[in-house]
Amino acid sequence: MPTTAEPWPGEGRAAVLAGSCSARTLEQIAQFYAAGLPSLHLDALAAATGRDVTGEALAWYDEQDPASPVLIYASASPDELAAVQAQSGVAEAAAQVEELLGALASHLVDRGVRRLLVAGGETSGAVTTALGIRAVLVGEEADPGVPWTYATTGSGDLALMLKSGNFGAPDLFTRALLETK
Repeated sequence: MPTTAEPWPGEGRAAVLAGSCSARTLEQIAQFYAAGLPSLHLDALAAATGRDVTGEALAWYDEQDPASPVLIYASASPDELAAVQAQSGVAEAAAQVEELLGALASHLVDRGVRRLLVAGGETSGAVTTALGIRAVLVGEEADPGVPWTYATTGSGDLALMLKSGNFGAPDLFTRALLETK
């Protein structure tokens, strides 16, 4: 019989990494931004040219208020996505974004993020691989089909929410990170 974990205290910083380009994830990003919370859109094409997008994102992150959750996303509208895919190729564009977000997850956890929400199935796979997560303890659902999970990484304990692109209410990002301090 499956059991759920009690939520960990959630001490440490909170972040969202989004790679999904689904309509729901785009709504969640817009709601997070509209709430006045720190948001950074990654330039997937710049990463392909060799620009240090990871370093730029980490420098931005380091300047943010540690008490506020942050959002770093590569998600794009259908037109933006088509432009990136036309220039880089569908498979290559996806691989670059997933590698970038996986690397960012690792650096963010090293910098003290202890609550991490990840939007996108492939993005979730890239993040768990980059963090070396092989197993999680499942906690309570924040929304139907979107539970918190708990894992231990080389940098410490981590509350992790892995959501498929079209899952969760439009306010999931803000609600999940602001209400679980």
